[in-house]
Amino acid sequence: MNNRRNNQFRHRENFYSPYSRQKNNESIRNQNRRNFIQFNESNALVYIHPSSNYNNPCPEVGQPIEIGILPSEKRVLEMQQNEDKKLVFEKTRGIKFLALPENCDNLCFDLKLGLERFVPHIPHQNGIDPLLKWIISNQEKISQNDKLKPLSFDFVCWRGLLTSMSVSPYEKFKDWMFSIILYKGTYYMCEIETDSQKEERIHPDEKTKSFTYWGHKFETYITSDFPGENAYGIDEVPDPDSNFSTIVSNSIGSHKLMYGAEIDCCFTDDHKELADYCEIKSSRGDSLSDLNFDRNQKFLKWWIQSYLVGIKLIKVGLRNDDGIIKKIIDCKVDDLLAPKRWWKENICLNLMAEILNSIKIFCTEENCVYIATRDASSNSIRISKPRRDSEEFSKNYFLRNWFKEKI
Repeated sequence: MNNRRNNQFRHRENFYSPYSRQKNNESIRNQNRRNFIQFNESNALVYIHPSSNYNNPCPEVGQPIEIGILPSEKRVLEMQQNEDKKLVFEKTRGIKFLALPENCDNLCFDLKLGLERFVPHIPHQNGIDPLLKWIISNQEKISQNDKLKPLSFDFVCWRGLLTSMSVSPYEKFKDWMFSIILYKGTYYMCEIETDSQKEERIHPDEKTKSFTYWGHKFETYITSDFPGENAYGIDEVPDPDSNFSTIVSNSIGSHKLMYGAEIDCCFTDDHKELADYCEIKSSRGDSLSDLNFDRNQKFLKWWIQSYLVGIKLIKVGLRNDDGIIKKIIDCKVDDLLAPKRWWKENICLNLMAEILNSIKIFCTEENCVYIATRDASSNSIRISKPRRDSEEFSKNYFLRNWFKEKI
């Protein structure tokens, strides 16, 4: 039965294979006329719904390519003070490694341990500064011979921003906001914490607080700083600020992107490509069949996050309601595309392409702030242009002088 289901899934008609290229320029042109409205030079809308407007063949999506690795600044400082590990750290470039127990069945990993000592991560506290620093240090890799547009990319941002915009049709009650600055031909985009996100971070309910911690804690049971080492273990309190990121180049439609993405670990001792990375997730259940790929919305995020960085494998810790991991299983990213799933990846990718296209149409003034906002329960994304002399402009202008002087 399972083999028949898998064959049906892999060979069904019109199945979208990641990185396939399809010519649908006419569909995109028609779509743009329906979904983007510019009211004046300061306000425009991109409609999210009806999502059927985006139910077209997928846009052309490139193969993600790793162009760099960004170790956490916190770990770099720690390793500089440790002569024994400094050289190995530099050789492995700050990557974390998978360190599974010998037997992944009959486990008893308690995800609650250390919760009272956990310091939650503050999102967006460094904006895209780490990406800007990486760009300055690696201009020879990504520059082109064009004074008006020195970088070869149209957009620079974090993966999380692309994820938020693409899953908007299926996250009705989630709001988001980001700032956009066009500088020397490239759009830099940086997330802004909304009031509701700030409230949830400062005053989380107990369920959200526990689930967030459990995910981080599980990583400490099966990852290590160096290949061949034992995992951090029971006593380790997770520190989200110590994770490393990959820097990826990719394209969607005509848009060339560079984005950073936080990575959980590498499952090979000698990292060579993006497919060597794997995601680490935890979920309630006793077996792979208990993961409801058809109906549970979280698997859409699992898929888009992995897809954008070319990850093929997810290590899933199966837990009970008390936060005890009993078993670790493999989940292939392709398996998330269950035949009867209620979400469609082509809708997500077409919306992402539409938002990026709309930004290019509307945000045309160099070195100016634009704000893209999606309010909870809203059917549209608002793009606005605050006045240069306004508080909103100065508060959301994120490009640093040290970056502009060197780019």
